[in-house]
Amino acid sequence: VLIRVLSRRSSAASFRAPVATSARGFSTRDFLKKVDNALVEDKDPKATRAALADGSEEEISQYKTMLGGCTRTGFLVNDTELKGSVLALPRSTLLWRASRFEDVSVESLALLPLIEPRIEILLIGSGETVRRPNEEIVAHYRSLGVVVEQMTTLSAIGQFNIMNSEDRLVAAALLHPSADPGAEPEP
Repeated sequence: VLIRVLSRRSSAASFRAPVATSARGFSTRDFLKKVDNALVEDKDPKATRAALADGSEEEISQYKTMLGGCTRTGFLVNDTELKGSVLALPRSTLLWRASRFEDVSVESLALLPLIEPRIEILLIGSGETVRRPNEEIVAHYRSLGVVVEQMTTLSAIGQFNIMNSEDRLVAAALLHPSADPGAEPEP
């Protein structure tokens, strides 16, 4: 969904390439057919979501993102290793160019306001240390009605999985714990 919607709205330069994640039994071809059918004649987002959600609860839940933890170089997402930092969404995951805490900015998170349905909570995994959130990010997303929480990456992974399993509209911007070796925590 995001791949095609993004090409219409904006090109977010701060993301590498969309990565389709899959759960057991996921058929990318069938899902893309469903997306193409839903986007015919530029239906409004609510109609598109309704068309995509047309199916059993079990079928819908198989598309949920499940973060399995960190590997030496990336993250385990739905039993697939993704190298580097990631932006996890309720039903998809993208590789993310941010590699250090300083790279996390409103611009690097420019995709989030474009997502429908709107994300309500943004979790920022800042590596191995807890750091004070960037006030510009907090103010920007607060004006959009999004709560920003910053924590260690491992805490953000657990929090994301819990909230996503509860069908909360959550996103997690995750830096690998090795992103800033030796970084000092904020007071």
